[in-house]
Parts: sequence; C-alpha cells; structure tokens
Amino acid sequence: MTKSYKELRAKLEARPDHAEKAAAAKAQLKAEDRAYFQRLGELRRARQMTQVALAGRLHLPQSSVSRLERQADLYVSTLRKYIEAAGGQLEVRAVFPDLDAEIRFEDFDTVDNDNPEAADAPVRKAHA
Repeated sequence: MTKSYKELRAKLEARPDHAEKAAAAKAQLKAEDRAYFQRLGELRRARQMTQVALAGRLHLPQSSVSRLERQADLYVSTLRKYIEAAGGQLEVRAVFPDLDAEIRFEDFDTVDNDNPEAADAPVRKAHA
C-alpha cells in the first residue's frame, strides 16, 4: 500500500533526531554550494582576471559572469566557454574502478539550442 507524501513527511518529522539531521544536511549543502561558487571565482582570480575582463572575452555583460560564478548548475558547454575565456582548457574524465576515460568535446562544437546561454557567446576552440 502506498503512503502519501504528507504521511511520510509526518513520520519523518516525528523522529527525535529529525531537526538535527535536517539542520546538518542543510549546513552540508550550504557548505558544498559555497565551495563550488568560490571555485569558479577563485579560478578566475588565480588567472589574475576580473569579471569585467572575462565578460569581455565571453562577449557578455559583467553581471552574467557574476551570475555564472554563483550558479549551482551549469551546462558543460557554458563551463567550457568560461574556462577557455580564462585561458584554460576544460577536461572531463569518467573514472571507474577499472577504467579512466577522457570525455571529448567534439560533440559540443555546435551551439546547444537547449542552452539559452550558449547563444550569448561564440563557441571557441582551445589553443594548444
């Protein structure tokens, strides 16, 4: 027999340790988000670039770069453009116990029509 969401939630909230576990989970997510958001900005600063300079390379307003650095989820194509505008090359690897494989970006050379940000900046090839 299935239970409604309301019933499941009430059962969960009735547990004596619910408040502590919920607070700990929220704190962990907040810390992970903070670390993720800092990484893009820190990466840009490590390259001695301002948001304005990076925005110029991406042909976007500075506010868009700020939003990208605070965004929790990015398209791979958007992240690739950000990294390339900062002078780097994005590499993605799939790591399994018995296999380590690089994911190639040849399929990302055309604009992703599902990504509204992709139309804002031209696709650029990384320089070797």
